[in-house]
Formats: sequence, C-alpha cells, structure tokens
Amino acid sequence: MRILGSGLAFLWHLGIAPFIPVKRLFARLFMERQVILRWNRRFKFIIVTPRAQLVAAGVFLLIGGWFVFTNVAAVHQRSVIAAKDREIDAGERAFAALRDEVSRSVARIENLNRNLKAKHAEVRGLFAQRIDLRKRLGSVKVELGESEKDRNDARASRELIDRELGRLRVTLDGAVKRNIRLRDAVESLETRLEDAALDRSELMAERDRLEGRERDLEKDLVDLQTSRQQVLDRLTERTVDRIDEFKEVIAMTGLDADRLLGGVFDNSAGQGGPFIAFKPETDKNEDEFDSRLAVLNGHMDRWDGLKGLLKTLPLTSPSDHYYVSSRFGKRRDPVNKKWGMHIGVDLAGLKKSPVLSTAAGTVVSVSRHPSYGRMIVIDHGLGIRTRYGHLYKILVRRGQKVGFRQKIGLMGNTGRTTGAHIHYEILVNGKPYDPLKFMQAGKYVFKG
Repeated sequence: MRILGSGLAFLWHLGIAPFIPVKRLFARLFMERQVILRWNRRFKFIIVTPRAQLVAAGVFLLIGGWFVFTNVAAVHQRSVIAAKDREIDAGERAFAALRDEVSRSVARIENLNRNLKAKHAEVRGLFAQRIDLRKRLGSVKVELGESEKDRNDARASRELIDRELGRLRVTLDGAVKRNIRLRDAVESLETRLEDAALDRSELMAERDRLEGRERDLEKDLVDLQTSRQQVLDRLTERTVDRIDEFKEVIAMTGLDADRLLGGVFDNSAGQGGPFIAFKPETDKNEDEFDSRLAVLNGHMDRWDGLKGLLKTLPLTSPSDHYYVSSRFGKRRDPVNKKWGMHIGVDLAGLKKSPVLSTAAGTVVSVSRHPSYGRMIVIDHGLGIRTRYGHLYKILVRRGQKVGFRQKIGLMGNTGRTTGAHIHYEILVNGKPYDPLKFMQAGKYVFKG
C-alpha cells in the first residue's frame, strides 16, 4: 500500500496531471481528512492523508475490475460449452444417417445377388436346351445319311434291273408274265425313290430351321452374358469405391488397415487344388463370369472386414464437454517443467462430469496408479486398447462388457495432476497413437 501510494505521488509530481482543473479536482476529492475516536472520555485524532485515500481508491478499483473480469469469463465459458453440445448433437444425427445408408446399401446388394442367381439358373436352362438341340440335329444328320445310302442303293438296283431287262428282251421274248412282274418291281422301286427324295427335302428344311434357331439362341446367350457381366462390373466398382473410402478414414488415424486385420486384404491370389485335364467344350464366358463373381465376393469380404474394423475403432471423445489442455507428443511436464513425451491427450473439463467408453469392448484393468490415479483399460479387439486416467470415480468392474458411449466413470484429478481432467490414450498392439487423429476421423465418418 505504501509503495503504491508513493508511486502515485511520484507520478503526480512528474506531471501526469498537468492540467490545473484536474489537479484541483483531485485536491478536492482527496483532501486531508481527520477521524476523531473517543473512548473512556479520551479523544484521539487520526489524519487520513490524500495519498492514503488514493491507495484505497486504487485497491477498490482493482477489486471491482477483477469481479467484472471473472463474470465475463464465466459467461464466455458457458457459451463455449453450449456450442460443443450442438456439435455433438449434429454428430449423433450424422451417425444415424450413415447407419441407415449402410443398411439400405446392404439390402440393395442382397437384392442384386438374388437377381444374379435367378439369371444364372436361366442361363443353365438355355445351355441344357442347346445341348438337346445339338443331339437332335446329330440324329437328323444320321437319318439323312441313311436316306442317301438307300437312294444310291436304289439307283444301283435300277441300273441292274435295266440291264437285266435288256438281256431278257433279247433272249426271252416269250416271258411276258415275268416281264410284267419285273415292271411292277421297277415301278415300286421308283415310287420308293420318289418318297426318299421327298423325305430328304423335308429333312433338309428341318435342319435349316434348327440351325437358325440355334443361331438365335447363341445370340440371346451372348446378350445375356454381356448383361450379367455389366451388372457384376457395376457392383464391383461400387464395392471398391466404398472400400477405398473406409480405408481413407482408417488411414486418417495413422493405422494400416491391411496389417491390423491380419491379411484379410492380401491381394495375392491363392492357387492350388487337384489337376483336371482341359476340355475344349468348356464355355470360356462361363469361366470368365465365375472368375468375376469370385473377385466381387472377395471385395465384399473386404468391405465386411472394414465395417467391422470401424465398429472396433475408438473414433469419439471420452467426454461430451471438454477442451484440449495437453496434446499428444513432446511437451513440458506440468509438474516438474521438464521436456518429456506425452503418449496420450489431456481433456480438461468440470470435475465429476461423465467419462464415456469410446467403443464397445471388455474392461481388462481397473486400478489406482501413482501417476494415472484411478484408471480404466478397455480392450476393443484386434490389439486395440484405450486407457482413461485421473478419474474421480470408477463405475465399471474388471471383465465387464461395455457398449459404445457407455458411462464408465467420472472426471477427476487423482494421481499426478494439476487439475480436473481425463488422460486418454489409444494403444494398438502396445504402441501409442494420437487420440485426436481418431476423433478427427470419427467426425468425418459421422458427417457421412
């Protein structure tokens, strides 16, 4: 107080108030005053100097300014918390929309698979009809060959009979009856030849009709195979696009999806099996369709694996109301002020506010650590674990199954800490990763 008064007086003498009216105003407001104290018929006079009055006024102004500043800061903090609440609500709505879109996509793919199976059965029926037609055509060709052979035999017989008749006319003029019988035989043979020629014409026309029908069936089969392959190509393209989107989201966290799932996404083609000799009759288009269908099934398996991985990854924050007080990586220790490695992220907030699990899993550790304080460790599968430290209270037990965003504890400041916050870590096969990258990837997923 004495130093502050001396400082004000010094500034006054240096000419801070060079204007006479201001100096007179200060002299009038802070003039010397006397306070009279009386007790036991005794009196005592206390002189209050202008300097003391200036010091008292300055202290009062400082206290008033501090009160105004704290009120304004509290109002600002409440507005920030309200904005975070709105962001979380928007994220939850986006997550629900994404889940509905995934369900609709799965239903559409199942419908397309049923259509493909029906088309496949129809194509096999057409193949069976084609084989039957080929067999019938072969039998017709055999019958035509036999008719041609009969006609040749008839011609040879007629020539032989003509020669025999000539010889008989020269040598046996009187054998009339035999000649009549021979003529009847010749007429019968001619009738058979004419019938055979007529049958051959009808068989040729039937063969032409069957060949035309076979060409039409082959054309329809080619069109059907082309349509079926186009459907497979569209399905494969859409599935690959969704796989690329999911892998980009996982890459935002710093993880390798292929390595994490242990070879589910291995692009090398596995080969083997017994040897079967090649048959020229095998339909190449059918083999190509089966190959493309196998590729599509492989992509569908990849998509299912990535969807399961996204459900396993902790992509949300463990608190609804927080601000980041310390990031992942190199930092100055808040206690000893030395440089160190921070393998998690500190999320500060109100003491006793809820702490939520960031993904479904199993509680593998509930303990009290000298540095982490009250601590929970949750295993989410595939080598992924999350750690929650400095808790005020733990609400789960070891071995308990927890769901997504389930309340597991309350924020506190137990252990080695300077204030209420939660220390949050993400470990993949024992290696720490930056939780803020996982939260950013989660915002991308929930936004759709």
